[in-house]
Amino acid sequence: MKNNNLNIKIIENNEFFLKYWKYLLIGIFSLGLAIRLIFLPVNVPLTLDATSYLWYALDTKTLGYFPVDHGFPNAGWPQWLSLIFFVIPSSEILDYMSVQRISSVIISSLTIFPVFFLCKKYFRNSISLVGALFFSIEPHLILNSHLGITEPLFILFIVTSIVCVLSENKKLAYLGFVLSALATLVRYEGLLFLSVLSIMFFISYKTDSKKIIKYGLALSIFILVLLPFTYIQTQEDGLTNNVAAGIITPLKLTENEENQTVSLLIFVFDGFQNLVKYTGWVMIPYFIILTPIGIIICFKNKNQNKSIFIISIIVLSIPALYAYSRGIQETRYLLILIPFFTIFSLFFIEKIIRKENGKFIVIGIMILVIISSVLYVDYKKIDALHEKESYLISKQVGKLALNVNEFYPESKFLKIAYVEEYDFPIIGNDIPIIHPIETQEYDSIFEFIKQNQKNNLTHLVIDNNVDRKQFLKEVFNNEMKYPFLTKVFDSKDLEFDYLVKIFEIDYNKFSKYISE
Repeated sequence: MKNNNLNIKIIENNEFFLKYWKYLLIGIFSLGLAIRLIFLPVNVPLTLDATSYLWYALDTKTLGYFPVDHGFPNAGWPQWLSLIFFVIPSSEILDYMSVQRISSVIISSLTIFPVFFLCKKYFRNSISLVGALFFSIEPHLILNSHLGITEPLFILFIVTSIVCVLSENKKLAYLGFVLSALATLVRYEGLLFLSVLSIMFFISYKTDSKKIIKYGLALSIFILVLLPFTYIQTQEDGLTNNVAAGIITPLKLTENEENQTVSLLIFVFDGFQNLVKYTGWVMIPYFIILTPIGIIICFKNKNQNKSIFIISIIVLSIPALYAYSRGIQETRYLLILIPFFTIFSLFFIEKIIRKENGKFIVIGIMILVIISSVLYVDYKKIDALHEKESYLISKQVGKLALNVNEFYPESKFLKIAYVEEYDFPIIGNDIPIIHPIETQEYDSIFEFIKQNQKNNLTHLVIDNNVDRKQFLKEVFNNEMKYPFLTKVFDSKDLEFDYLVKIFEIDYNKFSKYISE
């Protein structure tokens, strides 16, 4: 009798979700967008890879065509950005950075819609909405969306291409290959994913006698979308060159080793070890529990269509394996796996909700997921105050000198700071190349200054970072002991929390001092 009542409740609930799922999905989208905007760092410049994409997009706006000298194997993201930049009238570079960040945030938030429809391939509306929630507030995706880089657009294209190929409307499969090609332009992993998409296509068309012809058409569409952009990129470091380099690099890295076979095995082993570690990290805080259990439940109910997601995870993990083998330690390479973690976690949710009072347990899980996600984002968010102060200090450095010592990570703002000394707009390649001088190989301030006078070292930027070299800490704490250094800036005077001093080097005094 209990089971009959439970089935009636499930049907009633499903009718509710059939009627109101659109409103609930928009609500989930709004929640994900709101969390992203609440934690969005305001008036903090972009850095590292994000600035490269920024300059490509700005150069496209300034020149009126795609530049061919930026060295990008994949220029899809900045090319999309350039379309947005064309309608921005500002002459302030920080405004374009804000647009880049907000564009990334919106794209990341929009991805819940194809994720929901992907979940619907296997689950009813109510459970698919839970999947949309899990994806929408996933903390690593939220934090990544603030960086203004490639992952949000890449994930959107990949997930939507899967939805199209698996759709009951067979004509949408061709759109799926278009989106897969666009994903390839954003990140070259899209080229690897073509194999998985092809398997999905043949599964979807397994009863169609003309499936080979239709696949040939879909593949032709994929190639035709890539061709014009690939032509542009072959004038520099093209897509295929980048993939080929990825295959050859491990051999080059180990060619001088005494036993190249053993070295290659170590190379791959290190990659697998780091892959497991970083996969675990990217599943924190809630997929680390939900997804493994869901995978076990999924495999108990064997289904070819579900197994394809395991293949997707394996194929899309290959670039991460390669990166981790080379010692590149970033979780961003694994963010593309999160839609698949979401799917598998729902097998566990479905099992729970079928139990008596299961819906209350699921509601409890959803509350815990929301709380854990917000706490994780709050813990890992950018220290906006420190970043702003680092940027303002870099602007001071930009006004005073071109060649200074390295003070990473705060020195990552130097290029943007130097740009502000020029009239905007400015072509990216016209910006002076900033290479702060490394201090790691030196053991004294005297050796460092003497050896780098020939490199036109004019100023020292010294902060209170505990990880700096001991001789830099000594200068920071006992500046009066060094008469050849003239302090020209002290962030303490501006009441900054980040304490930094900038010293100008007087080489005449320095020469006399070391000769005494």
